[in-house]
Amino acid sequence: IMKGLFIKGTANWYYSEGLYESFTKDYMDNMLTEHYTKTRESTAKFERNFAQTYNAVLNFTHTFAKDHNVNLMLGMEYYDNYKRGFEAKGSGAPTDDFSDLSLTDKGEGKRTINSWHEQYRILSYFGRLNYDYKSKYLLSAVFRQDGYSSLLGDNRWGFFPGVSAGWIFGQENFIKDAIPFLSFGKLRASYGVNGNASGIGAYTLQGSYNTAVYNGNTGFLIGTLPNPGLRWEKTKTVNLGIDIGLLKNRLMLTAEYYNKKTEDVILNKEVAYEYGVSSMPINGGDLHNKGWELSVNMTLVRTKNFLWNLSFNTSKNYNKMDSKTEQNKNWRSAASGRLAKEGYAVSSIWTFEFTGLTNEGRPTFYIPTIEELPEGIKDATAFMKYSGTLEPDFAGGISTSLRYKTLTLAASFNVNIGSKRFLEALFPDSMVNDAPSAYSNLSKELLGRWKNAGDEDRTNIPTFPSAGLSSTPRDCVVASEYLYRMYNYSDIRVVDGSFFRCNNISLSYTFPEKIVKQLYLTHLALTAGVSNPFIIVSKDYKGVDPEVATGSQPIVRTYSLGLNISF
Repeated sequence: IMKGLFIKGTANWYYSEGLYESFTKDYMDNMLTEHYTKTRESTAKFERNFAQTYNAVLNFTHTFAKDHNVNLMLGMEYYDNYKRGFEAKGSGAPTDDFSDLSLTDKGEGKRTINSWHEQYRILSYFGRLNYDYKSKYLLSAVFRQDGYSSLLGDNRWGFFPGVSAGWIFGQENFIKDAIPFLSFGKLRASYGVNGNASGIGAYTLQGSYNTAVYNGNTGFLIGTLPNPGLRWEKTKTVNLGIDIGLLKNRLMLTAEYYNKKTEDVILNKEVAYEYGVSSMPINGGDLHNKGWELSVNMTLVRTKNFLWNLSFNTSKNYNKMDSKTEQNKNWRSAASGRLAKEGYAVSSIWTFEFTGLTNEGRPTFYIPTIEELPEGIKDATAFMKYSGTLEPDFAGGISTSLRYKTLTLAASFNVNIGSKRFLEALFPDSMVNDAPSAYSNLSKELLGRWKNAGDEDRTNIPTFPSAGLSSTPRDCVVASEYLYRMYNYSDIRVVDGSFFRCNNISLSYTFPEKIVKQLYLTHLALTAGVSNPFIIVSKDYKGVDPEVATGSQPIVRTYSLGLNISF
């Protein structure tokens, strides 16, 4: 438009259609009885999605009085996403050869049809002002205002500002004179507010009904409860940092401290079944996170033919949840690491306190009666044992590379200290109240289970369950619960999750230019590597990768070999 002033506008459209059809032929569901399922279900589904984004950005850059630099950016963005679709299902096709819906059984309850649509929109205004003097003194201010259609009324709009300042003190003459080996130095500080409303459906807060068919008649059930008062979740962050380079940047150090407070945390509150739903989203409290991060990069050796780099990073986070919202504090929630209990770190876990085996080999726990501890009915943490957190006390990473001429060896590692993990369930749900079948896949730990009277003195692994004899009494705060399921979540099944892992090792060789030219190439390199070659874990950790959740697939070891050729 004019010198230093630019405007840019963009438009993006995304359109997709999908047609999905499926048909289930007869199949054997039990090899022992040779029983077949013959429902022959047929499904047809059509879905359409159209998303559009428009934005315009104005940029202005100007330098005045020689050393003062200003950059101003203002913009807006509009996003619209509309989805609609329908689905039809039927069962009872006459044979496996006919999958069309029109050939399915027309009888009552054999056919269903459903349709849906949803639309949500976001309108945003944003801006940024950057100023620096001689590229040494830095100031910046930003803002963003978002309107989100899934929120309601005045709560749709959120305003999120931020400011930051920096001082590149390494360019000051008095610093250069006082610290001649300092190559770079910068101090920085910032404060900002971020907003979050993710996970809220297009119409969740308006309240909705679902349809249901009963005895041939269509009725309505509550789908979601309305909550027009839900607000943006806001995170206010203070950040202080320093960046230092020494000895011509052969040693680079970055240290950072942060303090975050998330207000009006959006979480799902469990409600009484009389409301027709099990939970609803609310603004449920505040989450505090503070901690520090440190990274160091070093060039240990640098010669004409040899280079050795080493880097290290670590961080420590302290968190606490302050919530006045009443939560379901049953034992499952307490053992999951998802219970936000005031005064405790996020991801804290509670376990059943194992008290030994009976002379018949059944597990026992500290479980008070309702009369002894009435509050234990609503709050399992009143009697369960606090067993630590799933998050580590210390985490860090190390990487290194050594290069001799055109041969390079590189490796990276990470370490985790202080986290707690549950061992894999020793008694899966299929056998918490009965002996396992001949087809069950069991842990080899069970070889050391209780087998005879007196074994309770040498082992803490119970005997196999017996039908009808493996539940807690009805007068306990955890009534009629399977003892073997409780055993899976007892304190003796919690172990130290600390580990030291080698993430990858790689070796690469770049062929000399003379050989490359003889082959009429411009570049030729050979690489070989292995990811996840080894991990060192606690001696109590048995067979489960500590970096993945219980029951998930472990991180696999992968070998690779590559040839890079350029003509």
